[in-house]
Amino acid sequence: MGNENESTKNKKNKKLKREESGDLSVPGGYFGPWAGYSGLPSDRSKKEKLRKFTVVVNKNCLEENKEITRSFGTAVLRKNEMYSTVQFGNSYKEIAVYNDHRREVTNLKILSAYDGFISSSLDGKVHLYSLGEYNGLLKTFLLHSKGISYLDTHRSDSLLCTGSYDKTFKISNLTTSGRFLYKYNLDGEALCGASNNKDNFFLGGPNGNISVIDIRDRNTIDRITASTNDSSDPLKSILDDGVNNILVVDDNYLAYTLFSGSFGVVDIRNTKEPVVNLNKVERICNYNSSCILFSDSKSIYKFNYKDNSTTRISFENENITSNIISKDSKVFFAIEGGNIKYIDIEKENETLLVNASSTITCINISNKAKSYLVVGDISGSVKLLDSQ
Repeated sequence: MGNENESTKNKKNKKLKREESGDLSVPGGYFGPWAGYSGLPSDRSKKEKLRKFTVVVNKNCLEENKEITRSFGTAVLRKNEMYSTVQFGNSYKEIAVYNDHRREVTNLKILSAYDGFISSSLDGKVHLYSLGEYNGLLKTFLLHSKGISYLDTHRSDSLLCTGSYDKTFKISNLTTSGRFLYKYNLDGEALCGASNNKDNFFLGGPNGNISVIDIRDRNTIDRITASTNDSSDPLKSILDDGVNNILVVDDNYLAYTLFSGSFGVVDIRNTKEPVVNLNKVERICNYNSSCILFSDSKSIYKFNYKDNSTTRISFENENITSNIISKDSKVFFAIEGGNIKYIDIEKENETLLVNASSTITCINISNKAKSYLVVGDISGSVKLLDSQ
């Protein structure tokens, strides 16, 4: 018995020989101390990106119907009065920092009916914050076992709607009880989402599949196919053919992009084939009756839905790290280095708002009564900024 323990101990203490073979100039060809920084093979790089779809972090919701809501403080969300809108500021100052999320912030939404905002993260949680007198965390919703990819409210901010990498779409009461209401099981991971005014939600998934959910019918989930590819490889099904962005256009059309860069528009009333196909588009946002396209060739285009035409805008597309917000004639986004800026499409000028000194993953902005800018970063911090 003693010999067995001694041999096991020797195996543990035995140093493994370090392999340092290969050509450093070839990505992934050198397996020494700098292998993590000298360029990884494409498959290895994709696997690193795929981690956020697979990591389980919220153990509270691993069992059926174990969703939890925690309330903090005694403050009640204040309803927004009929304030007149104000102009967006040209500079913003940080007034609060919230470190309640443990992982990357994925979505931010400023409520329209109430004086507050919500945030979601890869930790599977949603936080509700007040912008009123309490000015802090009101509720935490522990809803998903994996990261939340889609966050929205519905019916005058009374319903909280979330889509997740755990292949579920959930609806909860947001403003009063905070109670979890209903769950839809999806065929694949929810990678992004959008909604219209007809109680319909559209959730992008792997292999170009878009799930259509009517929350008035709890048993029906329709599907739109945005890509003809159907891969069993999880890397390819998500990081190549997965739906990256969805926009709802006048309740009859869906605009979408795939992770591979394909851009298309689908008629919701006839979901057989896309009516538009473009390539090399990274990000999109609605702009009046048009769509702003950010291409991977560092160009920005305005796409007109009516005549299927594109017009190049005279701005250079930088390395955008966040979502894109369109307000009035302005398009807001964050770039590498933590700079948040906007482009005025009509005046054709570009303005730097603030530097948040971190990798920004999502933003949102409001111009009701006061102009607030909410910023989420890769570490899980949420910053609230006020216009000066």
